[in-house]
Amino acid sequence: MDENVWLREAEEKLKDAQAALASDRFSAACFWAQQAAEFALKAAYLFTYKEFPPKVHDLLVLASKVKAPANVNEAGAILNPAYVETRYIDVTGKAPSTMFDRNDAQKFVETAREVVSWSKSQMK
Repeated sequence: MDENVWLREAEEKLKDAQAALASDRFSAACFWAQQAAEFALKAAYLFTYKEFPPKVHDLLVLASKVKAPANVNEAGAILNPAYVETRYIDVTGKAPSTMFDRNDAQKFVETAREVVSWSKSQMK
């Protein structure tokens, strides 16, 4: 599978995040934003190393491996918790659907867009 497939999937997941935000499904928007960033960084990894990316979900690990700039690392730090907190009640003790609001979701979507954009710029 080539990196362009991963990048297209990142863009699709970003659209999913935007659709969830538009329908007030804020935890879903945050989850899909994290996934968009993860797929984008994995696309950059595949482009850089010509091998499948590691099976990790930690955006900071992935950003480090592709030597991403500080703003992408910062984005990873913002988005990382969404992978777990948007799905598991036992992690925070709260229902994910109550943990995130519109401002959170907007920030996550914008942050993911930044990661997708950077990854795309690296694949030229």
